[in-house]
Amino acid sequence: IDDLLSEIVSDSNLYESFDYVISHLENKTQRERYRLLRDKIVEILKQEIGQGSFNITMSDVKSIHVKDGPKERDCQAPTVIKRIGCHAVMVVFERYVYPSLIKNSAASIKGRGMHWLHHIIEEDIANNGDNMRFFYKCDIKGFYDNISQDLVKKDVREYTSDTKLLQMLDSFISLMPSGLSKGLRS
Repeated sequence: IDDLLSEIVSDSNLYESFDYVISHLENKTQRERYRLLRDKIVEILKQEIGQGSFNITMSDVKSIHVKDGPKERDCQAPTVIKRIGCHAVMVVFERYVYPSLIKNSAASIKGRGMHWLHHIIEEDIANNGDNMRFFYKCDIKGFYDNISQDLVKKDVREYTSDTKLLQMLDSFISLMPSGLSKGLRS
C-alpha cells in the first residue's frame, strides 16, 4: 500500500484515536485536562504525521517495571500525545495487516487474546479429539527482547512502501537498543 497517511491523518481517525487513548487514562483530572486540548493536540498530530516527522524516541517514554502474576518485565509508557499518535498510525496500519495473519494468531492482537485462543483449542478438541491428544506448553522468556528489529522492518515493508510511514514505524520498532518495546503498539 503506497498511501496510508491520508487515512491516518483523517479527522475521524485522529479524533477517534484521541478519544480512545484519553478514555483509558486512569486519572479523571488528567482526562479532563487533555480533553480541553483536544483540537490543539489533533492539529499538532495531523501536521507531524502528515509531514512524516512524527516519531517516538526514548525521551518520549517513561520506563516502568511491571509485575503481572509470575511475569516481571520492563515496559515503556509513551507520553499521552505520543500514545495518541502511535494509536492513530497503528489502528490504520493494523486494519490492512491483520487480515493477512494466520487465523489463530492470538498474541498482541486486539480481540484475539489468550481467552479467545483457549476457546479455539476447546473447539478443536471437540471437533477432532483424536488428533488433539498431545500438547506442548511453553513460554519464551524475553520474547519481545529477542525479536529481530531488522526482520520486523523487513516484514513491515511487505505491507507499505510509503517512506514517511516507514520512518514512523521504524522509530516504533527501533525504540529499544534491541528487540521490541513492551508498551508500544508496534
